[in-house]
Amino acid sequence: MLVRLIMPLEVRPQRTRGNPKLCLADHSIRTSWLPELIPLHPNVLAASPELAIMAGHMAESALGSTALAIPRLDVAYQTEQDHNQEADIVLNVGDHHIPVEVKYQRRIDQFRDTLGVRSFIERTANREPFGLLIIPADTPPMDDL
Repeated sequence: MLVRLIMPLEVRPQRTRGNPKLCLADHSIRTSWLPELIPLHPNVLAASPELAIMAGHMAESALGSTALAIPRLDVAYQTEQDHNQEADIVLNVGDHHIPVEVKYQRRIDQFRDTLGVRSFIERTANREPFGLLIIPADTPPMDDL
């Protein structure tokens, strides 16, 4: 009950690729065991940019754990395979697969940082109309890619 598993997205159930991702069920457990503080607020994180990678992992884990708690929502992730990039989380809602990418850095490159989502959307087998990019702060909207 301390961790939750996100399984790789499998279109063909007989083939399993990749290992499950681990998400902490409650990050207060991590905070109580480890003496370090990882800020998630963008203004506080700006003072310690070396913690941005760890903050990104924590944000992705928090999103995954929260999504897994939603009833009747199937959560997976897209492994990096062939020419496809990894999508951090894929929310399966009915017949739709919505790719979600978590980027927790100060500057967002609209081409490099959306590569996983765009790779997922552009696959002929998926044909999804949109994906989500989770970033730490409000920014002006990006052009549709």
